[in-house]
Amino acid sequence: MKSLISILAIGMAVAAILAGCGGTLGGTVTPVTSAQSRSRASGSGLAQHQPSHQRNAASEIVIYSFGSKTPDGIGPVGTLTDVRGILYGVTENDTEDQRRSRPRGIIFTVMPSGNETVLHEVTREQGSLLVQLTLGPRPGSGVALYGTGLSGGAHGFGTIVRATRSGVVSVLYNFADYGTIGWSPIGGLSNVNGTFYGTTRSGGAGSGGTVFSVTPSGSVSLVYAFRGGADGDLPEASPVSLNGTLYGTTYYGGTANFGTVYSLTPSGSEEVLYSFQGGNSDGANPTTGLIAVNGTLYGTTEYGGRYSGGTVFSITPSGSETILHSFNCVVDGCSPAAALLAFNGKMYGTTTSGGNSNDGTVFSVTPSGTERVLHAFTGGSDGATPRGGLINVRRTLYGTTSSGGTYDDGTVYSVTL
Repeated sequence: MKSLISILAIGMAVAAILAGCGGTLGGTVTPVTSAQSRSRASGSGLAQHQPSHQRNAASEIVIYSFGSKTPDGIGPVGTLTDVRGILYGVTENDTEDQRRSRPRGIIFTVMPSGNETVLHEVTREQGSLLVQLTLGPRPGSGVALYGTGLSGGAHGFGTIVRATRSGVVSVLYNFADYGTIGWSPIGGLSNVNGTFYGTTRSGGAGSGGTVFSVTPSGSVSLVYAFRGGADGDLPEASPVSLNGTLYGTTYYGGTANFGTVYSLTPSGSEEVLYSFQGGNSDGANPTTGLIAVNGTLYGTTEYGGRYSGGTVFSITPSGSETILHSFNCVVDGCSPAAALLAFNGKMYGTTTSGGNSNDGTVFSVTPSGTERVLHAFTGGSDGATPRGGLINVRRTLYGTTSSGGTYDDGTVYSVTL
């Protein structure tokens, strides 16, 4: 799974930076693959903001540490979902799975006070490695939670599932090897007026992954199949809707093979809006989706930028891209891997590593590019490696770390601004 490989790659990248620069991040680390290195461009030539970095610690509290009971979750991933003050989430595997070496996972709830409940232990038939739950309408009445499993299911190539608020799970769709819809759905689902959109990392007629739609009743349709190369390859996050058009990112592909931003109509007309160039002047390899704020799209890249630690960027619907912030691994974090959250005139996010203890950070950034570190994780009981994003519940931010905590099985934490 790319997310696990990326974590190892991040650690190696940080070590290489420190070794090459004597602890001051002035060098350049080539991200990901030698093939990308051969195709690397010298830079995008775009104007880049050089905002001042500010440190403004917020109050962070670990409200729950996984691993305190059996069964329980290990390694929470994705962003939590708020349903009337109750937080829903998923973990990659549970304590029973770890003993049996079967990485399936659980669906859990946690209250802001820290009371956690295991709602459901996911079976292989329902899908392995759920990454995200999205709130949506339930056929008939009420609401339900929808998600995708990267593998497992009837054919072993992933699923789309629906879960009730009490934890009853139904399989809506089983992906198949070499299917035209693609296989291995990776980025969860986005809800656009009651229809869900998601992505697969493989398959489709172009073999570069797909965008698909699914109704709450489970009717699945192909929207677009990526062709690889300049068209984009490996869409790792579900697209966002802005004025009736879908916008998303691919991890690879584009003119320099460092990923793309694309637009897509619901009927399947696609356009590459921007190709990331990597190097010091542009981002590389966006692993997260976009958010839309006042008609402008914002996102992050896992690598690239002035310090090779990833970037925050903005892009207009017409394709004009600007780097707002380049992460300096030692100072403010490394490799953001979750979508941003827009709240109160700022955007909030997490980095999977870097910061004072190299265990990741929580940060804010303004649309003009002023970035603040709100919390640097220290590992141990504090948590480490936040791979999911943040949600806002009554002006308090909540998120998860995939490791650390009392039992080193991950945490749920809050950040009070």
